[in-house]
Amino acid sequence: MKKILFVLSMLAFVVSALPQATRADVSIDFFYNNLSGGNWIEVEGYGYGWQPDIAVSDPNWRPYADGYWAYTDYGWTWISYEDFG
Repeated sequence: MKKILFVLSMLAFVVSALPQATRADVSIDFFYNNLSGGNWIEVEGYGYGWQPDIAVSDPNWRPYADGYWAYTDYGWTWISYEDFG
């Protein structure tokens, strides 16, 4: 019994002496602050969404209308002709 307690205490000592991973602070402010050409708005029941300025100034603007879909190595992606695309 003493042998088991000794082994368990040594194991606890060794495990506690192992280096701990440090936590990195990650901020997404860079993404939010540097996405120009629009504003972040809060959509009820969803969260935040990005709204291009043209969607506010031009009532006829529609998403996915000025560009084309292209197949890439990662799947389909939208290639936009708009400045913010």
